[in-house]
Amino acid sequence: MSSSSHKLYAFSLPTLEPANYAEKSTNKGWVEYGDGNAFPDYLLTLYNESALHHALCDGIAYMMHGEGYAPTDLTAKLRYEQFNLDEELLKCQLDYIIHGGFALEVQWSLDRTTIESVYHCPFENIRAGVCGEDGVVHWYYYSTNWHKHTTKKHRVRAWAPDEANEYPRQILYVKPFSPGSYYYPKPSYIGAINYIELDKEIGLFHVNNIRNGLMPSFMINFKNGEPNEMERHAIRAEIESQIGGASNAGKWFMTFNDQPERAPDFIPFPTSDNDTKYQFLSEEASIKIMMGHRVTNPMMFGLLVPGRLGGGQELAESKDLFETNVLKPGRKLVKNVVKDLFAAMSIPVYWEMSSDVDPVAQWLIERGELMDGYELVHENPVDYDTDDELAIRLSFAAQPAQSGGDISDQDTSLFKIRYKYAGVPTSGQSRAFCRLMYSSDKVYKKEDIIAAENQRVNPGFGYQGDDTYNVWLYKGGPRCNHYWQRQVYLKSDNRQISVNEARKMIQALPVDKRDAAQYEINDPLVARHPNDMAHKGYHPNNPNKPADAR
Repeated sequence: MSSSSHKLYAFSLPTLEPANYAEKSTNKGWVEYGDGNAFPDYLLTLYNESALHHALCDGIAYMMHGEGYAPTDLTAKLRYEQFNLDEELLKCQLDYIIHGGFALEVQWSLDRTTIESVYHCPFENIRAGVCGEDGVVHWYYYSTNWHKHTTKKHRVRAWAPDEANEYPRQILYVKPFSPGSYYYPKPSYIGAINYIELDKEIGLFHVNNIRNGLMPSFMINFKNGEPNEMERHAIRAEIESQIGGASNAGKWFMTFNDQPERAPDFIPFPTSDNDTKYQFLSEEASIKIMMGHRVTNPMMFGLLVPGRLGGGQELAESKDLFETNVLKPGRKLVKNVVKDLFAAMSIPVYWEMSSDVDPVAQWLIERGELMDGYELVHENPVDYDTDDELAIRLSFAAQPAQSGGDISDQDTSLFKIRYKYAGVPTSGQSRAFCRLMYSSDKVYKKEDIIAAENQRVNPGFGYQGDDTYNVWLYKGGPRCNHYWQRQVYLKSDNRQISVNEARKMIQALPVDKRDAAQYEINDPLVARHPNDMAHKGYHPNNPNKPADAR
């Protein structure tokens, strides 16, 4: 068989290797993260080159941060502002979304008695040291470029407040639990990385398509023999200048030949249904990326999905779900870290996200009780139709309790009467007062609840639009779906009556007897939802009252 002048070349298309995030100890003291110690940089590349992934990371970080963290104690607030934590924590939360963890650089004062400064430390610049025999990481290594061996690697002590004298510079490294990992966290979207790669590659493909004239749609076959290399480059440059690039899309060109058989052939490439394929891949990638970030409704981020309608109810439910599953755990993680920082300076502080802070709720919670040493024997919401006829009457409890800071006028020598904030479970749409009060485990004396009306709560809901109103009667304000539920507690170590006996007596006692032991009858509005009251709980003279509450 004679040899042919034609040659057949076989080639392999490039394939995507799965991202490697293996942890590998080295003899230099640190633990490498991924192939070439470059997994954090790879995650940054995905963040920078996938439009949807980038938008979701930024959006989640800002939603999680909200309006920032608001310490209620003056000392803590001054420290918070001194460290510029509002800005530093926002950076940390973006790192948390991208990498699954974050780090803070802590510098102790010269006398080592307090913290001098706190700064966000770029997560991609840190590698963990090999843990000691106790299984704890005692050192971290910092470098601005882990790809260059010549870049200096700084060894910094891990967070250890009791070692501040010896190591004044420390790194507080935050790594939530990650299955299969010991030293490093993994981001929550780890299962969607291939789809983020797909989204990135689709974008690059379309850009190069535009740059190259919307794709190699045909092949030019010249029949004038094979020119030398210089001539081939010249011909190619001439054609590219004529038809290459987005600005030349749609142009045509012509050739001149003295013999028809020597005219070049223009052989078109079949494009079939490429547009449909790319549309499917793009939509599939978008759905999987949002799933990776646990986004059930893209409209929360201002993103629209073709063919999908997002109603108000569906959007509200999606926000509540995202708040519970993603935002709250992230906020709790950051709050606990900040608590650790302040605890190292012996500064106790009550922390809440500023969007969740309500001064009246905090005022009440500080005065609330957990009822240690007492057992709950009875609770009931007041029946609207019986005007509080279920007031407890116990003949053996006629002796009033001794006065004191934790004693209510409604208490007796054996029993305490307290009130719990009850009603419809709260959601992300509920007022801050209701969210905090409903989630609190504490119960409250009637006197403290009444005194709360002198605090500024839900501005504009009071008489003539005042900033204060009767919390005892109107709870969280107009349209609120909560009420005060009365609870009766029996002293645990008393020798007069058991819990079961007390419960049986409460259920058996007629309501028109035992007047000597009758507890004070409350106003029926105490146990009524403001949403069920006249004017939906608005004061009749409130100028802010809407039309449907008149």
